[in-house]
Amino acid sequence: MHTQPKLTHLRHVAALVLTAGLVLACQAQAPGGAAADEAAEPEGLADVAETGALDTAAGREGAPADAARTSVDAQPGASDAESVPGDLAAAADDGAPADGGVDAAAPDTGGAEAPDASLQADQAEQADPADMGAATEAGTLQDGTLQDGEIQQDPSPGDADGDSAVDPDPGQTLQLANVAVQAVANNPLACRVTWTSNLPSSSVVLFGLGAPTMRMNLPALTTNHDVLVVGMRGNQAYTLKVRSQTATGAVASALAPPFTTGKLPDFLKPAVPTVGWADPQEPHFLVLAGIHLNLPGGFSPFEFPPTAAIYDDQGQVVWFHSQAKGSNLVAWWEHDKMLVAGGGPALQLNLAGDTLWQGKTAVLGVVETGGPPQPVTGMVHGDLRLLPSGNLLGIEFDVQSGIWGDQLVERKPDGSLVWLWSTFDYLPAGQGDWTHGNSLQPLDNADTVLYSPRNLNMIFKIDRKTGKFVLRLGEGGDFALQPGSGDDWFALQHAAEELPGNRILLYDNGTMERGFSRAVEYQYDLAAKTAKIVWQYKGEPGKPFFSPGQGSVQRLPGGDTLVSAPDWKAGWAMPSSLRRVSPAGTLRWRLDLPVVSDYPTVAYRAQRIDLPGLEFVAPGEEP
Repeated sequence: MHTQPKLTHLRHVAALVLTAGLVLACQAQAPGGAAADEAAEPEGLADVAETGALDTAAGREGAPADAARTSVDAQPGASDAESVPGDLAAAADDGAPADGGVDAAAPDTGGAEAPDASLQADQAEQADPADMGAATEAGTLQDGTLQDGEIQQDPSPGDADGDSAVDPDPGQTLQLANVAVQAVANNPLACRVTWTSNLPSSSVVLFGLGAPTMRMNLPALTTNHDVLVVGMRGNQAYTLKVRSQTATGAVASALAPPFTTGKLPDFLKPAVPTVGWADPQEPHFLVLAGIHLNLPGGFSPFEFPPTAAIYDDQGQVVWFHSQAKGSNLVAWWEHDKMLVAGGGPALQLNLAGDTLWQGKTAVLGVVETGGPPQPVTGMVHGDLRLLPSGNLLGIEFDVQSGIWGDQLVERKPDGSLVWLWSTFDYLPAGQGDWTHGNSLQPLDNADTVLYSPRNLNMIFKIDRKTGKFVLRLGEGGDFALQPGSGDDWFALQHAAEELPGNRILLYDNGTMERGFSRAVEYQYDLAAKTAKIVWQYKGEPGKPFFSPGQGSVQRLPGGDTLVSAPDWKAGWAMPSSLRRVSPAGTLRWRLDLPVVSDYPTVAYRAQRIDLPGLEFVAPGEEP
């Protein structure tokens, strides 16, 4: 008899969003002088994203050649009924199937037929993979497994004496049929698995390179099952198995046809985990990133299309989306969807790569003037967020008399204006690239917003109803820095984030004169008008990092901090690392982003996200 399997939930599994900029920055000579470093380039223009190509990781199974993709259906029939009642709770991916999706094909099996979906689980697990044309689920069924057609029922969890509150109809055996696998038109690293069942039951797809290591889990009961499988690597042959469970605990499973993922673009390369992830409570760490290329002087030739990409904990790409060349990329994961701006109108995407809506707002780009790119009023740059209402909140350029300011703007998805706040209305105007806003955080149900104008070395919290400042944090602001609290105020900062307890976390880039960057957390006292440093991270002992541009921080559940730290070498070459740091400053995980054609990849921002429905099978766990 099977015991109830222990499921590893991935509501804690992370993906990190590097918005607008994993930068492929050129290894070239340093620009002359501090003024040419950052003040001369608007980061919204210079921090332009591109990506890098996925290679097969060392030690992973080799990738088969691409195969023509045609629909492959498993033979319908009754599948093996297992008794594995278990907690199948996980968020379901709600992405719609791609219209006009290309059908999938099993890789060449040397003439062997695709596995029959009606194979009993015990037969399937003991069969030779070479005979089936695909690797099968690892392991054999435990002693005491019920035979085909039998259903085992566990006691109702709410019944103290162990009697079940609802007995299954002995004549109702759960059976699965019509198992099919299709490629996804807009995501070569995903597939859609469908099947039917004679009884309402949950939908689980187990998958891996041989033995299942992951599963997509949709707990809703249905007879028509449709699961988007994400989290796969490029150009790999995956074994797939479907499993369903009724409300009374009857379980059935069946093999699905194998699936070979598509190739990645040549510019997408794997990142390198230099400090591996080892946490039994959170076994995998995923990363979403955007890439671009900078040359000395801060302006990009746009050699590569700006791209957002999700990496797993081993640095392998498992999802990506590229925009048109010649623009920046701002990406943010919100409400289980991806928000992307750059190279065209703002987009909201699902994990299938489908466009759910397309905004009409102007997005970050450049005006071809024959000289350095110039900002245009209304172009989105720096940050873009989705509000619970579905409206778009972003930073747009506001250019007046040659001065580059910012306007914070809320728009409906159709582009119509809801709210606008301009720096020209509330701050004394400066010169040139005056404010250079680079992050927004909606707060208090979007009644207030935290705004970071980099070139002012300040963080503002703004009341959206009155337009007035709730607080101004930084040198020359509302708060005096308490003596002995650490280093001085931040400078040229990125990714400001308000935390509970009157705390603000940010990436302090620092000046060329200071020569180092850090993640730093301030706590402020509104009544006393004082602030102090309560936490900071400057790198490992003897190994500081310095980022003239880009970089981010994010506080993770449990108190760790994700730090995206570009490290300036020469010119604008800033190879980036993503680091998970404990409250004590201990480095728990590090991923070094790749070098592509001698250009190191630079991360503008990193964000941890949950992928809905995705769970990882822990070592030794019965899948």
